[in-house]
Amino acid sequence: MKINLSIGSVLFLLLLNSCVGNTEEYGKKPLNLDQFNFDLNIEKFFQNEDIFRGNSDFNVSVNEEWISQDSIDMGYINYSTGSMSQDRPLAKFAGVSFESLGIITDWEDEKAIMAYANTSYATPQNITSILDKLIKDFGNPELHPEGFRGEGVNFKFIEKSKIITFSLPINYALPEPERNYGNSYYDAPSEPKQIYLTDEIYAEMKKIMADDEEMNCYLFITTPSFDAALQAANMFSGDLTHYR
Repeated sequence: MKINLSIGSVLFLLLLNSCVGNTEEYGKKPLNLDQFNFDLNIEKFFQNEDIFRGNSDFNVSVNEEWISQDSIDMGYINYSTGSMSQDRPLAKFAGVSFESLGIITDWEDEKAIMAYANTSYATPQNITSILDKLIKDFGNPELHPEGFRGEGVNFKFIEKSKIITFSLPINYALPEPERNYGNSYYDAPSEPKQIYLTDEIYAEMKKIMADDEEMNCYLFITTPSFDAALQAANMFSGDLTHYR
């Protein structure tokens, strides 16, 4: 069967293929994390060896890590931005630019199991744009203390196929979670109830951020299985220290 394509159709297909190629190579164009689904071609994404040798305006480091805790025993490979520039955004989410981008793959270095991004230059409006999109797409998130020291807030959005954690080192004290202590002296207290974002809490956070010009924030998109492994781990390094 003969297929006829107009010149306009051919040009459109060539342009489409060119754009797709750019988005699938680290640093060529900011990686759009809005619809990230772990479908990166890892070999193609990191095909430019100059990014590992310091021959670019940014630099990528690679580390092999292992989690062995309780029933979890797994390795992973962490591609992280070693040096960066605000003038060269490496990722975007909700229209907000991130100058740092990390990709974590499985031990075979074949499949992406996490993408994470960081910026040190977010405005309060940027923070609101990110949170508003996440809330619109996934509903109100769980709230957790940020990092090991609990000095900020982590917003955790749970989906069947992925878990998104937005980490904000904001000076906000989460409400004390409720617990049921029972009716008897011998009753063991129940687990604390999970705290979720409410309109009231969100409004309080916006007031705290109102006078800030630049803020740090971190976005993590991970598979449920790798999230479980990270929850079991007792030690992190780099940007992952902000994951929980």
